[in-house]
Amino acid sequence: MVRFTAALSLLLFFSPVLAQHDKALEVLDEAVTLLNKGRYNDAYLKFSEGIRIDKSNGELHYGKANAAYNLNLLDTAITEVQIAMEIEGKESKLYNLLGNIHFRSRQFDEAVQAFTQAINLNAVSQTKINLLNCYYNRGSCLLMLKEYKEAEPDFSKAIEENPKFAEAYHNRAICYLRTGEQEKACADIRKAISLGSPRSQKYLKEACNE
Repeated sequence: MVRFTAALSLLLFFSPVLAQHDKALEVLDEAVTLLNKGRYNDAYLKFSEGIRIDKSNGELHYGKANAAYNLNLLDTAITEVQIAMEIEGKESKLYNLLGNIHFRSRQFDEAVQAFTQAINLNAVSQTKINLLNCYYNRGSCLLMLKEYKEAEPDFSKAIEENPKFAEAYHNRAICYLRTGEQEKACADIRKAISLGSPRSQKYLKEACNE
């Protein structure tokens, strides 16, 4: 009889916890749907509601960070993604988002570090991300830092991932121009124009005399 009473008490204890967990997952699904529809303010509020139900759910904090980023609430976005990291550990998608936040804040050194972590962790992360944007964004940070030789391989990697990525050709052309490789630069400028990059036309005139 004692064992039965103990088991019953345990069941009564866990039932509210399980119900709370299920409700948080339900709210998470609703919030993700809002986020995917571009309803960032509604998504932000819904993720916040989920966190009030279960603050130990890393996906809720990640989602809130994503919504905050899209609302340009960058301090909140950093706080939430850091909480998600404490819960979920080192995940590529978290560092990718952190890199985007730092980039928008014009904290380019910090963004480079975050994108590098995202790239290095992707193979062992539970959720894999498309690394094309990581390479392109890290290259863009390095370009802003005038580290042209370091930026070029990232744009080359982005082009390898997507040979029709016009902006990657354009940015790699700038790297080549700044390092004195004019022939390669002009080839990339022409390629970028052929792929529909309007801003490359200016460089074709100025750097390639065409």
